[in-house]
Amino acid sequence: MRDLRHNNSTHAQKPAYTWTEPVTGMIFVWVPGGCYMMGCGEGNNNEKPVHEVCVDGFWMGQTEVTQGQWQRVMDSNPSYFKKGDNYPVEKVSWEDAGEYILKLNGMGNVKFRLPSEAEWEYAARSGGKAGKYSGGSDLDGVAWYFNNSGDRTHPVRTKKGNGLGIYDMSGNVWEWCEDVYIADILLLSLERFDLCLDQW
Repeated sequence: MRDLRHNNSTHAQKPAYTWTEPVTGMIFVWVPGGCYMMGCGEGNNNEKPVHEVCVDGFWMGQTEVTQGQWQRVMDSNPSYFKKGDNYPVEKVSWEDAGEYILKLNGMGNVKFRLPSEAEWEYAARSGGKAGKYSGGSDLDGVAWYFNNSGDRTHPVRTKKGNGLGIYDMSGNVWEWCEDVYIADILLLSLERFDLCLDQW
C-alpha cells in the first residue's frame, strides 16, 4: 500500500495520483494544496466578496458517493432514483452523511470527513483555477442539470471530469460540505456528498 501521509510527496503533485478505499471501492484523488481566490464577484451575494483562501493538500472522492458504496456501509439505500450501484446516492441529510462517515471510519484505520466548502470549491476548480463550471465552459459536456438530465440522476463519471480527474462537481446531485452556512463569515454549505481522507 502507498504511504499517503505526506503532503509534500513527489507523487502528490500529479493530478492522476489516486488511492482506492478497500471496503467500498471509492477512488480518491490527491488535490495538491495551494491558494486561490474563493467566491464569485458576479454570483449570488453569499459568494461575495472574492477573497484569498489557502488550503493544505487533501484527498477528495473522485465522484459522489454511489448507491453501491452507501449500501456496502449502511445496508440500505435511501435514494429516490434506485437505478443501480453506479448512480449517486441521494435523499441523504447532512446527519446521514455524518453517520455514514462514522461507520466507514470504524471499518479500517483511515479517517474520512466531509470536505470544507473552501476545499470543495478548490477541488471543483481544478486547484483553484478560474472557470465557470468544474471541467470546462461547456455545461452540457461536464454536468447533468435541469436542461439535459430528464429530471433524474445519472451514473457517475458519464460527463467530462475536471483537471484533477474529479467528476460531477457541477451537476447530477447537490452536495454536502462540513461547513455550516453563516452568511457574514463567507461559508456556504453545499449538498454534494463527497468524502475526504483525514490525514493519518
